[in-house]
Amino acid sequence: MRKGLTFCLMLFCCLYMEAQPQWFTMGQTINNGRIEDICFTDRETGWAVSAGGQIFYTNDGAVTWELQYGNTYYLRSVGFADSQLGFAGTLDNVFLKTENGGADWIDITAQLPIVPSGICGMQWLDDQHFFAVGAWFEPAFLIRSDDRGESWEALDLSMYANALVDVHFISSDTGFVCGKGTNGGIILCTTNGGEDWEELYSTGNPGDFVWKLQFIDEQHVVASVQTFGFESSLPYSNDGGLTWIEKPVPDGNAQGVGFVTPAKGWIGGYNPGFLATENAGDDWEYVPFGGNYNRFQVFDSTFAYAAGHQVYKYVDTAMVVAQTSRETAERRFDPLLAVTPNPAFQQASISFQLPKVNNVDLNLYDSKGALVQRVFNGRLPAGTHRFPIETTRGNGYFLVGLQLNEGLFSVPIVVR
Repeated sequence: MRKGLTFCLMLFCCLYMEAQPQWFTMGQTINNGRIEDICFTDRETGWAVSAGGQIFYTNDGAVTWELQYGNTYYLRSVGFADSQLGFAGTLDNVFLKTENGGADWIDITAQLPIVPSGICGMQWLDDQHFFAVGAWFEPAFLIRSDDRGESWEALDLSMYANALVDVHFISSDTGFVCGKGTNGGIILCTTNGGEDWEELYSTGNPGDFVWKLQFIDEQHVVASVQTFGFESSLPYSNDGGLTWIEKPVPDGNAQGVGFVTPAKGWIGGYNPGFLATENAGDDWEYVPFGGNYNRFQVFDSTFAYAAGHQVYKYVDTAMVVAQTSRETAERRFDPLLAVTPNPAFQQASISFQLPKVNNVDLNLYDSKGALVQRVFNGRLPAGTHRFPIETTRGNGYFLVGLQLNEGLFSVPIVVR
């Protein structure tokens, strides 16, 4: 009798362990760059956009993907109200719309009250209200529609922020945006539909971005911070985003953040793998899985998606057996950022290469991360670019920071 009971308990434990959710690499999208964003309208139906200008569609939970659209645009964001109506944002002054589930995409930029320099984040609050923000490379704006995109309103937020990356509204009047301000990464809140904004959080470190926002539930909210350095932070709120606690994250290149419960979640960026926590960010463990994370979409505590080098799925093992593909080796974009001479004496030059037109934010920081010189901010064509920098501000260690569409790059410089 005891042997039978022991066997049953062992069998139950084995089945329980096998049923625990895990991350899987799903069917490959054959993309020409990072998967920048995903939008699933249900657990099986979703879209993914890539830095290589592609839009992919799946109706089997990311097991297989269909290429719906291809262009030279840098696609950054995608959002669907339902199975038919959706928008896609680019970093190339173009805004796309579909009314047939992505079978056809049309350019509706001319219908907007402004030409968006880039749309980094978007959200459907419900089937009527849509919000979008941009761009990481400035200026800061929000566009909204209260009638499924039939008419539009544009709001200039440049008096509150330098750049915006993500957006989350909890009603048609109350919402949050995040990005970068003069004094660092910021989170702003509005209670009157975007006419006025209040700064609720700032990193206090110029050059930082608050990159993504996630409302885990009505009370628990998390955000990711991209910074220059080896350590970042996880802004965490227990009161619906009104106040924030900073929790250290041992990765300065943090972008995508996803929590399936108030305690359990992940954070990652352009580096391989991601960091996992089981206690709301008090402790982190490195997990060598996937990489290049920019967006998580969570359904519940046992089901989620993530966008990075490929599309990843968090699900019970039994639900995804024999449906995943082997991920190809990641090949990260390298702009060949360099400073010459280094060490520098009275003058130095920064050089980097762009394979195609790109949005560029180039700055010089001191060893503490404070902004020393804004070298260049704007759009540059393909080719090799060189900029002089001032090296007469005193001896010591400095950091050159280069932010592109493809991510954040840096190189140290010694001034003697």
